[in-house]
Amino acid sequence: MGMVTMSELHKYGRTKFIMPGTAACPGCPLQVGMRQLAMALDGKLAMVIPAGCSSVIPGTAPHTAYSFPVLHVPFASSPAVASGLVRAVRQRGINGPVVVWAGDGATADIGFATLSGAAYRNEDILYIMADNEAYMNTGIQASGTTSWMAWTTTSPRGKTEDKKDVALIMLMHKVPYVATASIAYPMDFIDKVRRAMQVKGFKFIHLHAPCPPGWRMEDAYTIRPQGLPLRLVPGFYGSIIRVS
Repeated sequence: MGMVTMSELHKYGRTKFIMPGTAACPGCPLQVGMRQLAMALDGKLAMVIPAGCSSVIPGTAPHTAYSFPVLHVPFASSPAVASGLVRAVRQRGINGPVVVWAGDGATADIGFATLSGAAYRNEDILYIMADNEAYMNTGIQASGTTSWMAWTTTSPRGKTEDKKDVALIMLMHKVPYVATASIAYPMDFIDKVRRAMQVKGFKFIHLHAPCPPGWRMEDAYTIRPQGLPLRLVPGFYGSIIRVS
């Protein structure tokens, strides 16, 4: 698939990759980002989701709001499960994408050991860290990606530790593809997903996705505040790293 166009976005805007009536909070950025991911891959993917908001959004079994196959797994295990899944589907001759969609806590903290292992083995998966910068599902506790001096329920006077640069940590694993993106810029995110799919091996995208309840902002402002930090803070944007 090529780079995304506006006409393609309009076409996908009428496609229900996630059915309405989910359990997400109003203005939830994770639904926005997941729809953009499904647009990038034309809804053809298998997804692994650890414990977190995204495992609550689709509702209760046996029903689901997701229109693609999803495995819901324990907090720390999603990269390990995805590693086994991608090897199984490749054995069957299926080359479709296997995607891990995980929050910042499941990535930078609780699931970091299995993330590091999958990156070290260069598993052929796409890992997306949907980063809202705290443990929002359980009450806005600080995570490894919470910014310095940010308020959370476990840092009421401001977090005293700096945030982990997970994209840089992934680069130190020498994986073939690392990028940063934001749900506020869908064409950029979709292009980076499609570019990642052209690379064999471990792919990592840090997706910024502010949470209205956790950030204490109006539901309608989910997208609006993201432009400012991206304009002020430099980062890695879609670089393909080749190691000889």
